[in-house]
Amino acid sequence: MAFTADERTRIFRTPYPARQLRKFIAAKGESGVGWDEIERLFHDIPRKKLYGNLRGLVNAGHIRYDSGVYVPVDDGRLPYGSQADNVWQAARILRTFTVEKLAQTSDATIKHANQLCWQWQRSGHLVVIGRDGHQTIFRLVKDSPARPQG
Repeated sequence: MAFTADERTRIFRTPYPARQLRKFIAAKGESGVGWDEIERLFHDIPRKKLYGNLRGLVNAGHIRYDSGVYVPVDDGRLPYGSQADNVWQAARILRTFTVEKLAQTSDATIKHANQLCWQWQRSGHLVVIGRDGHQTIFRLVKDSPARPQG
């Protein structure tokens, strides 16, 4: 099964091959994914770049190479990994913030910070205290060193 880069972008909802690889391997679960299957799906990406992306995912702890297959590592974090940790640490420091200020402080995208804020608001870690023009103002109400899982 071979897809074009555009089709993979729509399927995995990201244009980045490394994130597509990570999602593909995660979807395969503990059975893992061999090199041949990866090379078939990502046929348009040079072999050297594919190996580099896989090596980066292994080094970051997102996947592991085990008995000839790549297997996902379930570490209990949100799919965005350390960026979400950075957003959480920024929220703990700022205490009261807009999504834009949180994204700027944590060096995350506004979209990602917005997703996390609403997720944490639903879980009771943040509350909405008002608006600043068109931006929602959040306040941290449940602080913990570890980032909330949902």
